[in-house]
Amino acid sequence: MRFSRSVFWRVVLGASLMLNIALIADKAVHEARPAQPGRERGLNGMLARMEASLPEADRTRFRAGMERQRDRYLPALEAMRAARPAVDQAVRQSPFDPEKLRSASAAWADRWHEFSIRYGEAVAEALKDISPEGRAALARADQPPAQQK
Repeated sequence: MRFSRSVFWRVVLGASLMLNIALIADKAVHEARPAQPGRERGLNGMLARMEASLPEADRTRFRAGMERQRDRYLPALEAMRAARPAVDQAVRQSPFDPEKLRSASAAWADRWHEFSIRYGEAVAEALKDISPEGRAALARADQPPAQQK
């Protein structure tokens, strides 16, 4: 069965509209979600949760190790954050341009990937100074409760 061009473009437009609705709904739910007390979001929250999972003796070493590595990952984080408004703008644009959204999303994803690599390198360096017990505690804290042992 072969579809006409008009049917094809209606399907593409419908799919694009559904994607936009899903993205907007996700963003609205994320922003409307009440903050959990003691659970900071973003990089600082992630670092705080990592520190909290460590034995007291390792917390200071981990914090110092991550501080030494800031120049490794912060520029990539800032680049990732700077790319996000283009995605939001592409979603809000009228008339909607799917190619502009694809391009903005790809640019943001590239920057996220770069940040992820740099951050992983920083954590690996910071963990060199942590005790085996601390590294085990950190690994356990990152697992769902049913898998923690």
